[in-house]
Amino acid sequence: MELPISVPRFQHYREAQNICDGFAGENQTAFTLTGFGDATQIFGARVTAQYFDVLGVRPIRGRSFLPEEEQGADVVMITENFWRKRMNGEANVIGRTVTLDGVA
Repeated sequence: MELPISVPRFQHYREAQNICDGFAGENQTAFTLTGFGDATQIFGARVTAQYFDVLGVRPIRGRSFLPEEEQGADVVMITENFWRKRMNGEANVIGRTVTLDGVA
């Protein structure tokens, strides 16, 4: 189900609700990936800090997003498939730069 709402409205709903243990949102979008050969379009999402916690998903390496990274932080979480194919499964992937839409 898709419920398009503004960020302020989402934040209001999240803060006011007391039924759920967690409340998260996503905005699926396309990004231009550079720095790994030719520029290419990839699909992903901008997500709220609790997104992976609500889904019960834990990163294989690294960590999930912190609440203070929810707005304006330049951090990404990549899929295992992306790590294996684009980053050659490098063990030292944590902290490596990925450039999306010109933002490192």
